[in-house]
Amino acid sequence: MLSESLTKDSAAAILASMDDFLEYVKQRKAALKKELAELEAAERVYRQSGAGNGSPMLPLQMGGPVNRPTIKEGVILLLEESHPKGLTALEILDRLNRRWWRGGLQRTSLSPQITRLKKDGKVVSQHGTWKLPKDNAPSEGTDEAS
Repeated sequence: MLSESLTKDSAAAILASMDDFLEYVKQRKAALKKELAELEAAERVYRQSGAGNGSPMLPLQMGGPVNRPTIKEGVILLLEESHPKGLTALEILDRLNRRWWRGGLQRTSLSPQITRLKKDGKVVSQHGTWKLPKDNAPSEGTDEAS
């Protein structure tokens, strides 16, 4: 009889401590989920900021596609930002993909658009970089010799 009561008491104590442990696990799990959501939000902000690559990205729109320019408009925007240095075709591709296309733009789609811009006189190629022609380059308030 004594052994039965010890067993019942032991079982009750074990079950109580298991309930306490389960409650602790639930609380910890909820805290970790909250922390993970905060970290993911911080990562999204960091990636969208373009930190470390010199070109900020447009914020993602929840529930819909990102509004982005055409390839040719994107090239012009990037070259306006990089004036007077210019960008190589690979740099343009990389920045377009980071900023608007999320890696989905292929060089085979970019190259014909740059060629069309060149044919239209909107970009020029100098020493392996693409630039805006001097008459289309953004004004910075000073005349630069280049």
